[in-house]
Amino acid sequence: MAVRKYDQGFKEEAVRLLLTSGKQLKEIAEDLGIHPSTLREWRNAYWARQEAGSGYEEDPATAKALADKMKNLQKENDLLRRQRDILKKVLGILSQRSRGIVISIYSDRGCQYASTAFRESLAQARLVLFDYIECFCNRSRLHSSLGYQSPVEYEQCYYRQFTLASVSANSG
Repeated sequence: MAVRKYDQGFKEEAVRLLLTSGKQLKEIAEDLGIHPSTLREWRNAYWARQEAGSGYEEDPATAKALADKMKNLQKENDLLRRQRDILKKVLGILSQRSRGIVISIYSDRGCQYASTAFRESLAQARLVLFDYIECFCNRSRLHSSLGYQSPVEYEQCYYRQFTLASVSANSG
């Protein structure tokens, strides 16, 4: 049997039909009157040229459609990335508030203490902060959270309020 020769245009059209029609390779080969292995070789050669960067010429309309689709996909990708970044920030903010309180004491030297451990309540977080101040800070040091009083002075003023209130209630 004689070996049949096909021109390059026929091969390109056969491969393009195979890639775009959605039909099986065997069906297209039968329609074109060629052996399926021949069409498979042409397809593999096309893929090899595509990987090497010297594929078949594309139809200008197809190239424009692909470029438009690529541009739309890039826009959508950018939008989704921005939305993801916003959601990450919101999640970070909400998770900090739901985990309790971040305790920190700042001085002129920067952060001395920071704890992100879970606290059941604000009162518990304040207690931990007060314990830290009692143990590791100077008791006579002035604190902005205590109205620029030392912890000792603040505690005395705090209890003095209750003492004065109870005395005035008893006398009146």
